Amino acid sequence: MYGIVAYGVAQRTRELGIRIAVGATERSILALVLGQAAKLVVAGVVCGVLVAVAATKVLQAMLFETSTMDSATFVLVPIVLAVVATIASLVPAYRATRTDPLIVIRAE
Repeated sequence: MYGIVAYGVAQRTRELGIRIAVGATERSILALVLGQAAKLVVAGVVCGVLVAVAATKVLQAMLFETSTMDSATFVLVPIVLAVVATIASLVPAYRATRTDPLIVIRAE
């Protein structure tokens, strides 16, 4: 997740620099980057849960004395993964707020 968000921020450095130059606050830049990261996290969690539910039939033969539809697992694991992904997104989002608009505009 860190790599994906960092790559996205690197691709949008010019846009972020211009936004900062015209008055965007650090908070709005942070919200922009984290909002896009949150969309990726939600999509990943939804797809992962759907695949896990579909795989329960295959895994049922391998599990002993455990339900394939263990609700604690289907709730806790996505929450933990979403929290870790959000924390991983904070570093590139914070770096995006430190973009110097003068350097970005001169680079073109």
